Amino acid sequence: MARATTITAPAAPAAEAAAVAVRHRPQIGRGIDAYGRRSYRFTCPCGAAGAEQAARRMAQWDHDRHIAELPEVPAARRCRDPRRHGCLAWEPCRTCEDQLPLFEVAELVDGLVEATGAGS
Repeated sequence: MARATTITAPAAPAAEAAAVAVRHRPQIGRGIDAYGRRSYRFTCPCGAAGAEQAARRMAQWDHDRHIAELPEVPAARRCRDPRRHGCLAWEPCRTCEDQLPLFEVAELVDGLVEATGAGS
């Protein structure tokens, strides 16, 4: 029997500011429901939580819905090396956000070709 899925989150005046202040590292926990059956539930450190679900896949849907609702990180604040910096796609990177963007190699090569006339 399918239940309506609701994700609850604390009310915040500036949802975008709250999303940046809290690291969203959602998890799916396993437990036992009131009838003694195995159940799964999505929880996030920001306070958002899904309903108890009968299948892990349903809790994963709650997880994915929560991540999709997070505000998009501006391009200037995205991580350029997520594996090394430990950032997820929906989190701003404190290491990369203060760095100037690197020059484009294609623009550099095109400029050299034009300057030397090697392309003719």
